[in-house]
Amino acid sequence: MLTPQDVRSVQFEKNLRGYRTEDVDRFLDKVEEQLQEDDAQAEQLRKQIADLTAENQKLHEELKSFEADGEMLKSALINAQRMGENVIREANQKAEEIIHRANLRGDDIIRDANELLQKANDRADEIENEANEKRLAEEREYDRVRLEVTRCRRRAGSRRSRTCGCRSAAGRRCAA
Repeated sequence: MLTPQDVRSVQFEKNLRGYRTEDVDRFLDKVEEQLQEDDAQAEQLRKQIADLTAENQKLHEELKSFEADGEMLKSALINAQRMGENVIREANQKAEEIIHRANLRGDDIIRDANELLQKANDRADEIENEANEKRLAEEREYDRVRLEVTRCRRRAGSRRSRTCGCRSAAGRRCAA
């Protein structure tokens, strides 16, 4: 590889019909300058490559760490998801049990209420029947007393006395 030092130290033989020394020296100076710039640029690029290689290595290590963390987080997320699904499943089962028990209890309450209502209706029917029987008995008694009073009045009208001589159910004399 040609270095700027090589270009500076090169010497040409002089000959009568050769190149002009000043032109050759000027050209060699330009070549030397260009080689120095290329060397500086190459050194700068080597430094950038070294820096980028170090940064790449650092990022690669961070990536491995992030991948490990990612796997750990993924595992934790999967576990959390499973736990959440278990909690939801258990809550749904518990809710179904509570609803089932509530439905059974509601059925018991409705059945008890219907039985109580039936008993109340039966008792109301009994009371109504008793009341109707008493009313009918009282109506019959009223009709009997009325008939007896009417008879007494007829008899009293024929005797023209204040008392007819008949007796009421209580054993008193009629005042018809």
